[in-house]
Amino acid sequence: MREIRALVASGWRRCVVAPRFGVSVRTVSFIVNRDTWGWVQDAPAEARMPSEKELARFWPKVDVRGPTECWPWTAALTTDGYGRFRREGGSPVCHAHRVAWEATHGEIPEGVCVWHSCYNKPCVNPLHLYLATRAEHNADMALEGRFRCGEGCWQAKLKEEQVLQIRRRVAAGESQAALGRGFGVASATVAKIVDRRNWAWLEAE
Repeated sequence: MREIRALVASGWRRCVVAPRFGVSVRTVSFIVNRDTWGWVQDAPAEARMPSEKELARFWPKVDVRGPTECWPWTAALTTDGYGRFRREGGSPVCHAHRVAWEATHGEIPEGVCVWHSCYNKPCVNPLHLYLATRAEHNADMALEGRFRCGEGCWQAKLKEEQVLQIRRRVAAGESQAALGRGFGVASATVAKIVDRRNWAWLEAE
């Protein structure tokens, strides 16, 4: 992911980068724009510290409210709801809340991510942000019962009834490839549903 972003930032066309890594141009765009793999850091932390010129562009895009309230990012968002901010010098797009943390608290150490204590993705209030590894964050979410699964996951393409219907129809002899086409998902996704690698918790009533 870092190499893809670095190549595009240095001037490589996305249609040239894509076949080099065996992915589509759309996937390269998602990676560069941080619509996917947004948590992967690009460079040593010192190189990511925002400049005064960047901050002069950054803060006008923030709806600064009371000190304990959320401060919504008012510019572009990623497909999963985080603020998007483009650095100077042709650097890839980064998450706005990371810039807010760096501007207020300093560099972000390697191996940790910036998370929201308010669970509001567009928020960039530094008081609502904290550092943790992905494992620490996932453990916190599990303790608080905030892990989203099934239809509650933003990536979910299927409803619970559709998943149950897929299992019934495969059991009745229908092709997994045909069902994948019918439900707009890959046949590999259908196989994972049938084998209970996905949606394992879902049982028919």
